Amino acid sequence: MLVSAIQIRGTWSSSKLTYKRFNSFPNKTQWITEFALNDQDLETTQSFFNTTLEYLDRLENVGRYSYFGAFRSEESNVGPNAVMLNNDGQLTDIGSWYLGGTATGVDPQTGAGMRIQGSMLSALTLAIAGALVFT
Repeated sequence: MLVSAIQIRGTWSSSKLTYKRFNSFPNKTQWITEFALNDQDLETTQSFFNTTLEYLDRLENVGRYSYFGAFRSEESNVGPNAVMLNNDGQLTDIGSWYLGGTATGVDPQTGAGMRIQGSMLSALTLAIAGALVFT
């Protein structure tokens, strides 16, 4: 099987070159390795996500696709609304839809999140491990 991998970022209309390439190989299996609409408001981002899934699911030459947004909003490099988890790790609508679920109503930008620095995490891990060994 021959496969062509494509990354898509931006709106359908602004990605004409990508889609021209995509459509120029109609008999070749396409894998969309990343797609997302970056740095847009929530409604626009969700609409793009749903429209894109509906479109890709209809194409016979699309073998696989993967959404580019498995980040929390405070750490996202594609914008705070294109994420699968909020800052506390709860599934957003996009995260749930991607997994085949229903809307969760979780705002991507909610939650305080919890960051632990590497050295602090290491110290905590060693303390727990030490406590388990010596008890």
